[in-house]
Amino acid sequence: MNNSDHTTRTLLYPRTVAGQLVVSRGSGGNLDFLAADQSTGISQVKSFDLTAVPAGGYNYARDGVMLGYGLRNSVGVTEHPRTGGIWTVENSFDQIERNGVDIHEGTIIT
Repeated sequence: MNNSDHTTRTLLYPRTVAGQLVVSRGSGGNLDFLAADQSTGISQVKSFDLTAVPAGGYNYARDGVMLGYGLRNSVGVTEHPRTGGIWTVENSFDQIERNGVDIHEGTIIT
């Protein structure tokens, strides 16, 4: 899982589904066109069964259960305490402009 930019990985061991490990992998850069291809494993959150790890381990791009994709940099990952649903905080696009105005830090466009 080599990345040139978003190198953080978030791990979550859910309480509601024993033996699973949720792993978030971010994009390779601010604008990463490879993330559009699900087979790359880029910008995805996946779940892996720790009770059945294959010899040699898992291949992140190929293995696991896809929980979400197109998630540029989800470093905040948690589990809903009652339903077990997985929630993420999406740290989205940097240096994005709309009509020539930088809007990536909460700028209000009217």
